[in-house]
Amino acid sequence: MRSVTPSSEAVSRAIVVWTGYDARVEFGKPERDDARLVDMFGETAAFDLLPIVKSLQQDFYTSTASNTVAGLREMGDHAANEFKGRHPDLSDDAVAALAWCYTFDWK
Repeated sequence: MRSVTPSSEAVSRAIVVWTGYDARVEFGKPERDDARLVDMFGETAAFDLLPIVKSLQQDFYTSTASNTVAGLREMGDHAANEFKGRHPDLSDDAVAALAWCYTFDWK
């Protein structure tokens, strides 16, 4: 398969879909799902998007907020602000989805 660099809009949407943020946030539990990405974008686009999405999640998780900030909301906000500074092209929903995962994993 040929690899294409997806737009920041596509990457943002992929993060939201992959984390389940758009569908599962009311239940409070992130469910990262590669198959949901394939269902939404198709196999070829998902092939291009998935490594980017996972790399961005890893980048988000480089934040030390979990060790330095008290309270889940403050921790998530701090990590999100750091991440947004490095990736201003991503949507607020994409950043919120990653913050949701981050705070869930550290609660």
